Amino acid sequence: GLGAGGGIHHPSTQQPPATDPDVCTFVSSGSSFMEQHWYFCYTCDLTVSKGCCGACAKACHVGHKVVYSRKSRFFCDCGAGSVPRHECQCLMPPSAA
Repeated sequence: GLGAGGGIHHPSTQQPPATDPDVCTFVSSGSSFMEQHWYFCYTCDLTVSKGCCGACAKACHVGHKVVYSRKSRFFCDCGAGSVPRHECQCLMPPSAA
């Protein structure tokens, strides 16, 4: 599985850790390329050189035709706002409240 690292979550810190499996990797990478696993979403036309990170595949693209692409240098097109009429759900950590 993806994002099952043994990272300790510190609720007191302001920024979520870069490896937070529920937060879009675009939060930490911006539009610079970061080595990561990523997925195509055929429903949203994220194909060929576009795709989404694992967090977005699970949250934003649930129920879509999502296919694992590969691990390579990539930034998340979902978080970057490349999907028309769709807002990324993973740009903020889920609130603890």
